[in-house]
Amino acid sequence: MGRDADPSIREGLLEQVLGYLLEHGLADLSLRPLAEAIGSNARMLIYHFGSKEQMIIDALALAQTKQLEALAHTPPPKTSAEAELQHLWQWFSSDAFLPFSKLLFEVEVQAFNGNELYLSFSQQTLNGWLQFVQSRFAGCDAVTAHLIVSTFSGLLLDVVINNDVQKVNATFDAFAALIGPKLTTVSTSPQD
Repeated sequence: MGRDADPSIREGLLEQVLGYLLEHGLADLSLRPLAEAIGSNARMLIYHFGSKEQMIIDALALAQTKQLEALAHTPPPKTSAEAELQHLWQWFSSDAFLPFSKLLFEVEVQAFNGNELYLSFSQQTLNGWLQFVQSRFAGCDAVTAHLIVSTFSGLLLDVVINNDVQKVNATFDAFAALIGPKLTTVSTSPQD
């Protein structure tokens, strides 16, 4: 009978795996080079995560949790919904966030190609971002939240593919000007 895995070792490995994935992406990902780069071995990674796919999902989930926590601790601007949209776009289009976006796009392609684990994760991620958007705007319905998340996602994909940040930012500004007046930030809602 084997010993139970030490959760602190798993957590440390997960942080290192996430760093590796953000730097190298999923294309041609192999456990041996990853394990070597983080000072471990492929057998240890499988022991702690069960499979390469589960390890990737766990790393992405960790990244999303960290991002949502960081965003939750930044208060929404009290000026306007358009300013809040701009604030969120600056976060999501930042150099710090783009590697995560690229990785998530790679996972979504695998989900589209039939990987059930990646499909489930992609759906959970989408639902998490929808809930986050609804938490930032008073009375934001599901359709409006979906429009915002889908627009962010499409524009981020444009940045990743074309690297024309100026054009994408101008497009986002037009979107924020259109939808901003229809929204109210949570901090400026009449309940305050």
